Amino acid sequence: MLSRTLLLIVVFVASLAAQSTVGSISGIVTDSSGAAVPGCLVSANNTQTGQKVSVRTQETGYYVFASLPTGVYALTAEKEGFRMSERSGVILDAASRRTVDFALEVGAVTESVNVAAGVEQVQTSSGDIGRLINNQQLNEIALNGRNYSQLLRLIPGAVATNLDPFSLALSTTGQRINGVRSDSIYFTFDGIENMDNGGMINAAVNPNADTIAEVKILTSSYSAEFGGRSGALVNVVTKSGTKEFHGTLFEFVRNDSFDARSFFARQVDPLRFNDFGYTLGGPVYIPRKWNADRNKLFFFLSQEWKYTHLGVVRLGQVPTQDERNGDYRGSTLPAPVDPLNGQPFPNRMVPASRWSKNGPALLKPFRRRISRARAEITARATSAAPTRASCSSASITCPLRRRRSAGDGLTMNGKSSTPSRAAR
Repeated sequence: MLSRTLLLIVVFVASLAAQSTVGSISGIVTDSSGAAVPGCLVSANNTQTGQKVSVRTQETGYYVFASLPTGVYALTAEKEGFRMSERSGVILDAASRRTVDFALEVGAVTESVNVAAGVEQVQTSSGDIGRLINNQQLNEIALNGRNYSQLLRLIPGAVATNLDPFSLALSTTGQRINGVRSDSIYFTFDGIENMDNGGMINAAVNPNADTIAEVKILTSSYSAEFGGRSGALVNVVTKSGTKEFHGTLFEFVRNDSFDARSFFARQVDPLRFNDFGYTLGGPVYIPRKWNADRNKLFFFLSQEWKYTHLGVVRLGQVPTQDERNGDYRGSTLPAPVDPLNGQPFPNRMVPASRWSKNGPALLKPFRRRISRARAEITARATSAAPTRASCSSASITCPLRRRRSAGDGLTMNGKSSTPSRAAR
């Protein structure tokens, strides 16, 4: 008894989680006079997988497919004494409701009327406001950093809060939608919650763009089944295998060889970004023994690897030689103030007698770095060909900009924990 109860609980939870990944198709079947046609057989055939589902209309002529996987469907309506009617190209998105009505004409069942669905399919069965990012957009829009959440900025009302493509990673706070706080957006993955509820700002899984069939964003007025946060709902629907085998191999590359330097950098920042992987999907079958029609069971798998090496240019200021000697006459800094009387020092000069005992000791590192920078510049000036400055310690250096004084044009190097090239 306990095992049966647990099984029912698992099935119930799975059905609740799957509500975000399926859609529904409903409509009314009438005859040429507008009267309802009860008992009419309506079938929905998924043209990608070959799966077929059938229902019969009620006394009012109403039918509904309450839970269909996303895909492209061909619907048929047939009853004795009427021509078979078909609607092809009906696109069903996740968490969407489509209305497809039929008007049957008198005739033989062997005769049929085929109607292709229009490009624009208006949803009239619910009042929720949402947007869809389809597979074509996922495949054709270039993503710097290959993070699907960047595509959320395509929808009306979305504003980016993080423009660094390499810092997004699992973050769910890279955008605001309709002015709601970024940490109020609710992310799901095939209908299952995809949130790190400890930090509230990260997703548990970040699928690569090649595994995603579509991304459905419900921004407002959606039903209670999609509750969880006060903001928008972002549901990622992954691809499924089809009747045919399909696979891809991919690699996306970014390299500093292709880049221009930033405005403040002396040279191009080091960058190595390699994103590569594969996808494979198809039917599971045993030829002439099981699932020979390849319309019962499918598989889809994918793997992705990302390798990133970034360099960052940091800007800083250090005191000039005159400032280290207490002379601020040629400095752009405010005049130093005497703490005893609250007035600026005369002639913008701080006498050595007023220096702190620790002051000169704190300035020693700057003197050593200036001496090293002068030696590097002298070595470059006397060299026949420009060479890269070497590091005297294990840490890699990055450029720092210092304040200049009259007749002094040195640029110093300071240690940094981020990889970057030494300034020339």
